[in-house]
Amino acid sequence: MAELLVRLLARVQPREGWGQFLLTLTAVLCLPAALLSAQEAPAGGRGAGLVAVALLSLALAARLARSRTTWGAAALAGILLGAAVTVIVVGRLLPPAGLLWREGVGLIAWLRDLPQRVEQGPPLAELQATLGQQVEILVTRLQSSGQAGSGLAADPILGELIVVFLVWSCTFFAVWQAYRRQRPLVGLLPAAAVAGVAAFFRGGLPVFYFFSLAFCGLWLAALHRLGREQEGWDESGADYPDSLRVEMSMVLLPWLMVIVLLAAVWPVVRLRPVRDAFWQRMDEPWSRLETAAERYVGPIDADRALGRDTRSRDAGELPRSHLLGSGPEL
Repeated sequence: MAELLVRLLARVQPREGWGQFLLTLTAVLCLPAALLSAQEAPAGGRGAGLVAVALLSLALAARLARSRTTWGAAALAGILLGAAVTVIVVGRLLPPAGLLWREGVGLIAWLRDLPQRVEQGPPLAELQATLGQQVEILVTRLQSSGQAGSGLAADPILGELIVVFLVWSCTFFAVWQAYRRQRPLVGLLPAAAVAGVAAFFRGGLPVFYFFSLAFCGLWLAALHRLGREQEGWDESGADYPDSLRVEMSMVLLPWLMVIVLLAAVWPVVRLRPVRDAFWQRMDEPWSRLETAAERYVGPIDADRALGRDTRSRDAGELPRSHLLGSGPEL
């Protein structure tokens, strides 16, 4: 059994090796993990949807990167397929497996009885009704998005569409740059930027995923650099040990851990005068931007992350965490 498993792994082994593939997979999955852990509400089934989007984007980008497809054609295919996948995931247009099975069995029975002209209803009726209902719900949500009022919260569907398409696009770009251009650090920059924003505003687990992504990116950059060197050595006929990648990783790993840990625990320096001067000019424009954005993506609470002082100028300096902040009717 073990020998059969080894043969199977050798047959399906990626061209770049399992090490680089697993590092790339871990790096691109850190983005949906950071976005999901940054949400206050439970993700429910959306977590599996974001992970599935990242995996589909990785598979497509890797397949196109290994082909002769140009960047323009690959980008066009990625955008179109990404938009379709985004709508399917956010609109929940993918029917349940049980429904697909029942409708498939019914379609086979309908085709089998068709020559006999057996009186029966049209095939796939339940599937069509389910898809029609989901499309109607999606259109209604899009029409009502941004029209919150009378105490009603805004539908965050536009924010969901943006998040899913961001995961698809960042994953596609990262895998293309890593497999075709041999530039994993450049490819992971958009994903790191999005994960960094989530870590900046939310803290906690998003910070862990952000530094995990950085750790995998640095390790990938070293492996790709060694891979380019090995190609040159192969062309010139130079000899080198087969275990060079393993030996380099063993030497590199402690240094990478030290660098990432130092970056994670290094204190953040805040210049209060600069911060106060900035918010004296930008407080009103930022408030207008928050009000407009809340109509589409839901409530935004960025005061603590951005370092704004939300206390009244006339308030005392004593701790106020236990005071009621609403009207006297409480």
